[in-house]
Amino acid sequence: MKKKVLVLLFFVLACAVALTGCGGEQTDYGYFVNFSSRGAFSRAEEALTLPQGTSVYSYNAEYDVFVTARTVLNTVDNTTISLFGLCSADEVYVEPIYSGIQAIHGDYAIVYKAMVYDGKNVTGVGVIKYRGEGRGELTPFSPTDTAEDLFRFVGDYVVAVGLKTYVSEDFNFVTFYNLSQGVLLEEFRLRCNLDYTFMAYDDYVVAVGTDHAFFYEKSNNVNGFLIPYRPSQGEDGLSKYGYYVPYPEDTEGEYADYIKLDIFYLGNGWFSRTAQLRDTQIFEGYQIIYEETDTSSLSLETKTYYANVRCDFYNAHTHETRSNDWLVVRAVANRYHADYYTQAASYYNNFSSYDAESETYEYHLPYLNPARAIKDGYSVVYYYYLPYVEEENYYAETSFCIVNERFSIDRLSEAELLLPPVFIDGYGVPTADPVYEPYFGPVYVYDANLKRTEVASYEGGKRTYQSYLYYDGNVVAHEYDYDKSTAYYGMVTADGRRSVDFLYDSLSPFFGEYAVGKKGKGFVRIDRQGNETPISDALNVRQGVYVNVYREKLGLKTYAGEELLSAQFDELEVLETVMERGVFLTSYVAAKKDDVVTIYRLK
Repeated sequence: MKKKVLVLLFFVLACAVALTGCGGEQTDYGYFVNFSSRGAFSRAEEALTLPQGTSVYSYNAEYDVFVTARTVLNTVDNTTISLFGLCSADEVYVEPIYSGIQAIHGDYAIVYKAMVYDGKNVTGVGVIKYRGEGRGELTPFSPTDTAEDLFRFVGDYVVAVGLKTYVSEDFNFVTFYNLSQGVLLEEFRLRCNLDYTFMAYDDYVVAVGTDHAFFYEKSNNVNGFLIPYRPSQGEDGLSKYGYYVPYPEDTEGEYADYIKLDIFYLGNGWFSRTAQLRDTQIFEGYQIIYEETDTSSLSLETKTYYANVRCDFYNAHTHETRSNDWLVVRAVANRYHADYYTQAASYYNNFSSYDAESETYEYHLPYLNPARAIKDGYSVVYYYYLPYVEEENYYAETSFCIVNERFSIDRLSEAELLLPPVFIDGYGVPTADPVYEPYFGPVYVYDANLKRTEVASYEGGKRTYQSYLYYDGNVVAHEYDYDKSTAYYGMVTADGRRSVDFLYDSLSPFFGEYAVGKKGKGFVRIDRQGNETPISDALNVRQGVYVNVYREKLGLKTYAGEELLSAQFDELEVLETVMERGVFLTSYVAAKKDDVVTIYRLK
């Protein structure tokens, strides 16, 4: 279960929602939400049968909507193309008629379709309302070659480069349209072009360029355009021209291609601003060294960066600036910035690599979402720290603190947490998420008061652990035994008992009375006494269920081996999401038989 820092651009994946605790009840676990584990699945409930030839392409967990697809013949050149639509588990919203779906937000989507423009067949981009009253196309479709950024969802707005009636990369302004009324209502414009990315939270808007950023208050509106705050020269890190410049000494713009700018919103007007002047080559003035893996391409190339980093906190309403020497922000997880983590978790939780040697798919534990683990009003702020700087080792590790909307900071020093916990059934461990690896060391569990108990001990030079998940009474962890040169998964209870020996190449949590582990080429069923039973028909083990094979047909079984769907399908995909809409685990199944796909809910 190896993960690295991500740079993600995914096609139609889940986004973020604010949540309460499981079932709508939020237990007071300090800053953290407490989720409930679930027992074994007992049935697959048929929900919706799609028209023949239509399949499920992906699932958006935040808005509970499926992207559907259908392959058709392109009569222009006699090639086949895919068209896309949208549905829930109960209703078809839009038949597959669009050539692409760029993004989904609430009941809206940015889509592409074939159109004729100036006598030519081209691709157009527009906005639709796919669900609820007033469904239909809300904008004309504008021809585009670049397509991806001409319409964008930003907070509760759709932003058009130009006007909703016509978007183009040639415009030097953008228009923000409010979605809250079910139609696109123009609210304001910014004098920015396609080169900027945008943020809109509460009463504030930010336009982020490569080496600078503009901060706006929505109330500062002149003739329909927002005007950035213009301070006195040198005040609060903004230039006299009204924009944030982290490296003002770069008067000629020579640093621009080497600057990475990250801005996050913490609530109540507070933003963190982190700027890195970085390069893969060592240079005079660098402060930290870190690795980053680019997953926006198939190469998954990992690079080592040397960086000079500047970080501060800015209140866009009061124009106050603060800084802390130790708090150099790397990322923020909260209700405002949940999209990134939700997209990453959704992608990984629904991706399994095929192992040709065992002729099965690899099992992995669920990737969890720190933006869902924290209560509203608080932020998990990840920061760089240098634990070995006294030895002049400037390789940066990552830790976190909690920041509330009044900008009060808690480092959780007494709990000695290096990464944020996810609480399930009243206990939490510093849990693996889609971005950061868990640290090596002992296995700790934390109670509601963040009191920790060591349940598996680190032995220097002999044995260490990585903790992944507390679930249904057990911590699933990875043990590294240096003497034996082995690395296996096992489980430890909250009172320190080894409930499942560290013997497995992969290991699920318990769902009901059974977990599933993999030894070598085969999967085994494990009961709560640690007894094993081989599973001969498992093709793809997921959370609480596995896809089984019988006479070249696919079915679905529980960990106990009970049949949920008989082996009659040509294709069968389990679509899982964790920590969305207040529920720890939600699972659907898309099963195809005779070119007809049926969606099932797992109960």
